[in-house]
Amino acid sequence: MSFMALVKDDAKLWAPKDMLRNAIQDIEKAKPDETRSAPKAIVIWLDDRNGEYTISFNRAGMRSSEILGLLEVAKVTILRGMGHV
Repeated sequence: MSFMALVKDDAKLWAPKDMLRNAIQDIEKAKPDETRSAPKAIVIWLDDRNGEYTISFNRAGMRSSEILGLLEVAKVTILRGMGHV
C-alpha cells in the first residue's frame, strides 16, 4: 500500500488489492458484534478504461434485493457525508 494513501487517507491513492487486503485485516481483527465482522458483503468493481463504464460485483451472503437496498442506504450515507443531504 502506498505510504501516502495511509498518511492522507485518500482512497484515490489506494490500489484495489491494497483496499481489499486492508478490508480483510479489518474483518479478521473485528469482534463478532462489530460492523466489520458482518456476515454479508459486496465488492463492486469499476472499469472505466477506454471511456467505458463497466461494472461487476462479488457478493457474500447477499440476495440481489439486499444488494439494491444496501446501495440505496449507502447512497444516502455518502451524500450526507458530502454535505448534500
